[in-house]
Amino acid sequence: KFVTEDEENVFTVFGSVIENPNVNQSLISKSTNISQSKLSKSTTFILIKFSFAKNFMEMILKTELSFAYKVAENEKFFENVLFNDECTFHNNGLVNRHNYHYYSDTNSRAYRVMKNQNRWSVNVWGGI
Repeated sequence: KFVTEDEENVFTVFGSVIENPNVNQSLISKSTNISQSKLSKSTTFILIKFSFAKNFMEMILKTELSFAYKVAENEKFFENVLFNDECTFHNNGLVNRHNYHYYSDTNSRAYRVMKNQNRWSVNVWGGI
């Protein structure tokens, strides 16, 4: 049996993705001379879109829950704290998520570490 052009493309793309799972479709297209539309049609990979703030939000939720448990354990917690000021710190980093793609045959929960490019804000309370 002869290998068709589509099957050959699949093997070429598999090799590119195995070599670098974080490669995007544009780079695969340039390095293999396969058009982006053929890449989409000839592969069975799942394009995984990810959220920058997912792990950050899980961490914040755990912190908030631990604080809530401490308050619930001590009924007089707020009698010992005087909240006198509040401030919000935030960055407005711009991120183009269309440039980041992860290809895999399963959803591997992939993530990429970014340096202050995801938007975040922190509320700070000054207490005595």
